[in-house]
Amino acid sequence: MNLSGSLQENILVLLCFDGESLPILSNSITVDLFESSVYREIASQALNYYCEFKKPIADHLPDVLEHITEGKDKKKGNLYKDTLRNLYDFKDGINSEFVLKKLSHFNRGQNLKIGLKEAVNLVTQDKVDEAELALDKYRKKDIELFDPGVRLNDPTKSLRFLTRTTLSYPMGIEGLDSLGICPAPKEMLTLVGSAGTGKTWFLIHVGKHLLLQRKKVLHITLEMSEDKIAQRYMQSLFGISKRKVEKETPFFVTDDMGKLTDLDFSMVEGNPTFQDPDISKKLRNKLTKIRNPNYIIKEFPTGQLTIPQLKAYMESLLYHYNFFPDVVIVDYADLMAIDSKNLRIDTGRLYKELRGLAVEYNLAMVTASQANRVGDGVKILTRNHLAEDYSKVAIADNLLTINQTKEEYQMNLARLYVDKGRNDRHGDQILISQNYDMGQFCLDSVRIDKNYWPLIEDYSEEFSG
Repeated sequence: MNLSGSLQENILVLLCFDGESLPILSNSITVDLFESSVYREIASQALNYYCEFKKPIADHLPDVLEHITEGKDKKKGNLYKDTLRNLYDFKDGINSEFVLKKLSHFNRGQNLKIGLKEAVNLVTQDKVDEAELALDKYRKKDIELFDPGVRLNDPTKSLRFLTRTTLSYPMGIEGLDSLGICPAPKEMLTLVGSAGTGKTWFLIHVGKHLLLQRKKVLHITLEMSEDKIAQRYMQSLFGISKRKVEKETPFFVTDDMGKLTDLDFSMVEGNPTFQDPDISKKLRNKLTKIRNPNYIIKEFPTGQLTIPQLKAYMESLLYHYNFFPDVVIVDYADLMAIDSKNLRIDTGRLYKELRGLAVEYNLAMVTASQANRVGDGVKILTRNHLAEDYSKVAIADNLLTINQTKEEYQMNLARLYVDKGRNDRHGDQILISQNYDMGQFCLDSVRIDKNYWPLIEDYSEEFSG
């Protein structure tokens, strides 16, 4: 049983760049773990550097390997240069917690296999006591990668929160990003909306902004085809319309305090369309500039995807493509496999398991949920309008609702209501301007105050006419 090539590469990245993982790795691995001579040499240099200076080798790595990269053997030098480039490309996107869990699992398997073999040999010689000691010896080796958690008398860990900023991923909606209402590792963000209010566009918007932050994103679609989702991503990323349209888009006028004072409707012109004769060439040129493809769209049949199947698919992505997501977008969770005979109970179980997946793999989970019929036509959707199972509220770390009156729809406006947010934040309303013709879920955003509804009344006659 050997470590996969992708896991070897990820461990090597941690050895070279991750100061938090280094103390654990330096005591639990040897260079013989790596199959490649190039990896073994780099790992040796990284471990030696850490032993001497107690910090990652990081940007000094090219210096210690210069005798190889600039040596007479050009083929060997180029091989090392390519490897270094890959390490630097991946260093900001490694899920260190997940990699250490995988290494721990591998070590446990190896130790158990060796211990069992030795114990069986001793038992056949009627040396039962020695066999038990042999098993204990290899069990103790597992402790090197075992994390007991945070002990209060260990200030290195118990006070770590003072120097760590809360890790979250801004999603390009300023009013929410400033409140910290956005995707984060080990958390679940859920958007609730009535049918046709833009839930999928929201998920695509989130995915786009995380892609621009060089995060690895897996978009699971259970309703639309992969082609249709890919089309929407092209629209969202590059502002492309299906055809030439003339529709005014609202932008927000604010005072010095950031409060909404007026709406400025502008005609967006000159944007490309899918009908342009050279659109395929233009898109190909844009896509080739994405050096590291960090986005995968995967379609599963409606009502058939289970949590074990999703986990198996993610593990396959890691094994075959060294791709493990920072964020999983499920479009949307209510369309996964659910027992119709126990709809409420099974829906709650599903949401718990999705959030459990986020915790287990140290990733952010983002999904959407359908509002019930009572929510149709109300001005503000709340947790009381959730379909099937109210426990979705308790499970989600951040719960948003999308709201839109007929007048707002005509003006390309919508409201996001924070029903539940990190640190018990709730009740905020964020106004967003949209242009779905160009694939834009949010072009501008501002917090709503008492001036908003009188503005809508002033403009509603103009748009209705």
